Amino acid sequence: MGQPYFQVSRDASRALEEFSDQFRTALELIEPTDWSDAGLSYTLANAAGTVTFPLPIDAAGYKEFRGDIKYRSLYTRSMSFRTKSFADGVKEFIRTIESDRFSGWADAPGNMAREWRRLPLLLLASLLQGADPATNAPAAYAGPLLDLYKDRDSNTASTITLFNDAHLCNVFDPAVGTFDNLRQTTHAAIASGAFFDDLYAYAASVRGANGQPLGVSVAGSKILTPTTLTREFKKVLEQDTLVTAISNAGVQGATANVTTSQVRKNIDFGQVTGQEVKEFAITNGWQNIFYVVLGGNPGLYPWVVMADSAPEEKLFDKSSEFARDSGQVKIAYVGDANAGAAMPHRIVRYEITG
Repeated sequence: MGQPYFQVSRDASRALEEFSDQFRTALELIEPTDWSDAGLSYTLANAAGTVTFPLPIDAAGYKEFRGDIKYRSLYTRSMSFRTKSFADGVKEFIRTIESDRFSGWADAPGNMAREWRRLPLLLLASLLQGADPATNAPAAYAGPLLDLYKDRDSNTASTITLFNDAHLCNVFDPAVGTFDNLRQTTHAAIASGAFFDDLYAYAASVRGANGQPLGVSVAGSKILTPTTLTREFKKVLEQDTLVTAISNAGVQGATANVTTSQVRKNIDFGQVTGQEVKEFAITNGWQNIFYVVLGGNPGLYPWVVMADSAPEEKLFDKSSEFARDSGQVKIAYVGDANAGAAMPHRIVRYEITG
């Protein structure tokens, strides 16, 4: 929020200090983005350069003890990716700031702070839809290649993307089975509840390296939709199936055997609503794509987010060489951030086909 006109500094250097103060205050007050919450991702602050994360691919399981214990290695695969630098800044002529025409920085400091907090959303949207979804239809992009399937010992590259119809439950033993997180549904299936049955079937199909269920659950799931699907899902998740069934019967005092709506109430749609996720493209077929991040087993995080908690400030006041050469002052913020795909087990991509 801008300052009252009578409080605006008429000194260019002091005006930059006010900008800095307003930016820092706004950055502290703005809540972190929902997607960076621990239930959706592993988040690491203040990281720069290349970072390697171990991926848990083994699973617990007891075997009969016959004198020797067979010890398991938990982290035999890892993912690596680099942070990228992002910057935003403003500049103005000293004579403008120190004249009666200057009315302060308005909402610029708060807007820049807000955009820094929102940057992980933009990076994650690009991760799910590709860098250029306007020209990259869903059929041609199923997420980035996963380091989970990259064998560094044998120098074997990964060929499987985040969304795939044949993910391996055990990357070392295909015989254990597969799971399919690249699925389809329809508007009718969403409205009737058949979509939720499919989601249950998916959760049951996700098994660990030992062939046992991994504890992935529909309860506690989060649905990520483009704005085009917000109202449809909100209506379905908030409806009372018992009232609906009796109403449809059209008979006063009628009873009906219906499936409880409690499961839907355990699905957190408000956590990441379509209104908040405007970074999703809604052209070229993407308006019919949505994602579900299932509950249970939080260690199976779908992605890793790295972002500086606060970007570095670069300020050039009236005493700077830049000001002497240009007659301007400027202030900018530079920080490192990135997002990478990790484990596919808890995230499902759905395409609405009709």
